[in-house]
Amino acid sequence: MGWGAEARLPSFLILLTPLLFLLFCFRVVQIGGKYARDFGMAEEACYPYTAQDSSCAPSPAAGCNPRRWKSLQYYYVGGYKWQATEQLMKEELMANGPMAVSMFVFDDFHAYAGGVYTHSFTEAAGLEDQNNKFMQTNHAVLMVGWGVTDDANQTPYWIVKNSWGPTWGESGYFRILRGLPEPGGECAIETTPFSAIPIV
Repeated sequence: MGWGAEARLPSFLILLTPLLFLLFCFRVVQIGGKYARDFGMAEEACYPYTAQDSSCAPSPAAGCNPRRWKSLQYYYVGGYKWQATEQLMKEELMANGPMAVSMFVFDDFHAYAGGVYTHSFTEAAGLEDQNNKFMQTNHAVLMVGWGVTDDANQTPYWIVKNSWGPTWGESGYFRILRGLPEPGGECAIETTPFSAIPIV
């Protein structure tokens, strides 16, 4: 899996602890960018994802960087919810690096093991329109780039980091269909992209 000819990562990339840890362990309910601005985020190495139920660890893992990374500003790509376009998302990735996105996770997504993901049983799930722009989302992930498959189909995709550990998907990442003609994208992943500019 490559990042794609048009995609790039910033010159630095600090992996921060998954937001859900902060929500459940510290009982805060805030937008991730606002939490990063007000309190700062710890690095992922301090509170690594373990893929199991456990009590919250009040102390970070030994040897991790104790610095808390804060954001300078945070915003919806496109200015408001549901205003992003594929082009605006690509421009944001190029200018500021990875950004938070949300999507609707269907049961078949749990079994994803590689390739470009598309939801496969809309009718069986009783859904009339899987690409409804206003579809409710239920999972937050980190979009890091985009690309096109190198086969005859030239399928466009987004490259996304999940929070389910490195043994899931493509070493913890997945590719999902990019740029559907219907608004909202595959599983609504293009509905609410959210970016935060770090203080470095």
